[in-house]
Amino acid sequence: MRYRKKSKIKKKHDLIKGLEKFLEKIENWPEIQAINPGEIKPRGRKMGSKLAIRIQYKTKSGLKCIARSQGIQEVFLVSSEPEKLEEKIKSKSYAEFS
Repeated sequence: MRYRKKSKIKKKHDLIKGLEKFLEKIENWPEIQAINPGEIKPRGRKMGSKLAIRIQYKTKSGLKCIARSQGIQEVFLVSSEPEKLEEKIKSKSYAEFS
């Protein structure tokens, strides 16, 4: 019998290019309880395919981020320590997530 890996990433929607790799690297952080990606929205203008993550604001349950590459996708990071999580994300360079 195969057992599924317990993941904090809710996979209700597809993910934009590069986002899955980023989320898999941060899902084991102790500050994160769950990761909820939203729907993909198409981009209006041509941009590179390199992933960019921006923290938009804090929510009652954690952080709302915007991921951009070949589309735009909201990502909600559920955390009991959003300030600590925000600092940790900002202190990491994108090269560490690639």
